[in-house]
Amino acid sequence: MRKISCLVIISLFCLSSILPAVNSYYIEKEINDLENSMDKGLIDSIWLMQSQQMISNEIEFYRITYQEYMKTSKNDNTIFTSNSYSNNLDDDTINSPLERGQDSLLLPKIIYGTATKEDGHNADNALVRICAKGYPDKTTIVSGGAWQVDIGPDSGIEWPDGTSFNVSITLDVWKGFTESVVQGILTNVGEVVLYPTTLVAEVDFKEDCYINGDKIQFYGNAYGGKPPYSWSWDFGDGGTSISQNPIHQYSNAGTYNACLTVVDNTDKMNTSCVIIKINNSITADTGGPYTGNICYCIHFFGLPIGGCLPYSYSWDFDNSDGIQIDSTEKNPYHYYDTPGMYIASLTISDGRDDSHTNTTTITISSECVEHSPWPMSCHDVHHTGRSPYSTADNVGKEVWRFYTEKLGKIDGGPVIDNDGIIYFGTMNGYLYALYTNGTLKWKYKISDLIWSTPAIAEDGTIYIGSFDNYFYAINPNGTFKWRFDTKGSIGSSPAIANDGTVYFGNMGFPDSGGCKIFALNPNGTEKWHYQTDYKIASAPAIGNDGTIYIGSGDNYLYALNPDGTLKWRFKTGGWVKSHPSIADDGTIYFDSFDGYFYALYPDGTMRWRLPVGSNGCASASIDKDGIIYIGGGDLYAIYPNGTIKWNFNLGIRRYLIHASPAISSDGIIYCGICIY
Repeated sequence: MRKISCLVIISLFCLSSILPAVNSYYIEKEINDLENSMDKGLIDSIWLMQSQQMISNEIEFYRITYQEYMKTSKNDNTIFTSNSYSNNLDDDTINSPLERGQDSLLLPKIIYGTATKEDGHNADNALVRICAKGYPDKTTIVSGGAWQVDIGPDSGIEWPDGTSFNVSITLDVWKGFTESVVQGILTNVGEVVLYPTTLVAEVDFKEDCYINGDKIQFYGNAYGGKPPYSWSWDFGDGGTSISQNPIHQYSNAGTYNACLTVVDNTDKMNTSCVIIKINNSITADTGGPYTGNICYCIHFFGLPIGGCLPYSYSWDFDNSDGIQIDSTEKNPYHYYDTPGMYIASLTISDGRDDSHTNTTTITISSECVEHSPWPMSCHDVHHTGRSPYSTADNVGKEVWRFYTEKLGKIDGGPVIDNDGIIYFGTMNGYLYALYTNGTLKWKYKISDLIWSTPAIAEDGTIYIGSFDNYFYAINPNGTFKWRFDTKGSIGSSPAIANDGTVYFGNMGFPDSGGCKIFALNPNGTEKWHYQTDYKIASAPAIGNDGTIYIGSGDNYLYALNPDGTLKWRFKTGGWVKSHPSIADDGTIYFDSFDGYFYALYPDGTMRWRLPVGSNGCASASIDKDGIIYIGGGDLYAIYPNGTIKWNFNLGIRRYLIHASPAISSDGIIYCGICIY
């Protein structure tokens, strides 16, 4: 009898260890003399049958005799052990452990359950700790998403039915817990969900461009902590909400912090914020009003205020000419060839298909800013070579000629002030001033040769550089004003900006102070200089935005900001000795000793280049239609796209060098040649 009891105990321990995998089993009970059993106080026998899968291929029956009475909760004379064993049993349960005698069945107690993380994955390797007041803790590890612990007598402790216990599970930063009560031999705690111990609030919304008045959908999320969560929104404009996913409307443009505070079931708190920008509706700013003259293009500046990207631009430079769209650029150039008052309009459309139109005025005068017919090399700071005067009535007959001093070769060009006085320098070191009838007004002696073209300031001051390393300022009456020592000979013709700053370069050598680009104030003090790697004979051109363009013997064309810092530089295959020229659209044209004539975009990238056979010293002129004229062995006319319009052969051993063509307002091109 004892042997049989041991076998039954072994079988039941095996049963408990694989219980989660068992589909069904049952206890078949046979009780002799059922009507009198309770009265006699003796349970004669219980038959226990287990399935083949659990023990063997044969059904085995074990007869167990109990020495003590077992009372049930019902008076149907039936004995049950636990409803955890089979769904076929009634709901009757024993409310206390079995009393065991010499042959009593030692039944184990198992608490089991499953564990998953909040993201749905099994919490394998998590540590399970079972805690009941007054009893030692029990621990185990989650495997395959399930866990179980033995709290029966053979485990060293025994918890009676009705014992309250807590199941806590931890895995790295994840934690979960539940509370339950021991009921019967087997207790299924069920699923324990693990949450991150740190509560994290998260704000989400559609990243977009918003205009005041838009309804914005916000989404609140929370991770970790212990649900349920409570939600508290502060939108930064005084508005609040306690919804998880609220909709909010901002009345005014601005930048706001939208914050979500989440509180979990254990009063943990976390706040998350996002920055949201609210714009006003699109407004077009024309940058005006503008003033100018017939010598230069007007540079327009369009500015979108508010609205949403992307923006598109439509400029109408003259509302009276019937052309609705003259340009779709943001900051275009336009040339007005007739003095007067003009009205231009700008329409800006944004990415929401909203648009706004604004207008501005443009005042164009007949006089150039320099108040001079030809104030500097190539006429203007763009080096267009374009005169405001017509030569339609000029028959080409010589009016007069003037002879300079001995060895007084003229290598630079003449300039003309507003009174018609003509200024030029000679290789024997004289600066001449002639009246309009060709007679001498005065001459000023400089100690070395003059190779460049003078420039005339607005106050009439004449600027000129010399090979004696000095840059000179001469008063209109021919008296000395000041000079500046550059430490290098000067062959660069100066250019004068609208603010009076004078730009030029020098030659010499880098280690002796040469090869620099200078910016001087009108009083002769240095504003800044920029060092290049070789001699500079090029004359600077000045863009409408103040950018200074100049070539160097180190094969680069330089673009400098008005403060003297490098904007970009473009390398060619030879010395850039020519004067760069700037078209109305900002394209920069120049010649190089590598045999190419270049066109660059304002950002310094190449637009095109042509092997037009120029000699590296020629400079281009540009007419009002954008046609470029450049000399060498031939005189070329080139379209802005880089194709040749025509070329004119100058003849045998005849070259256009160290000079650029001049263009009258009626479109006649004038150029001087050298005969070799």
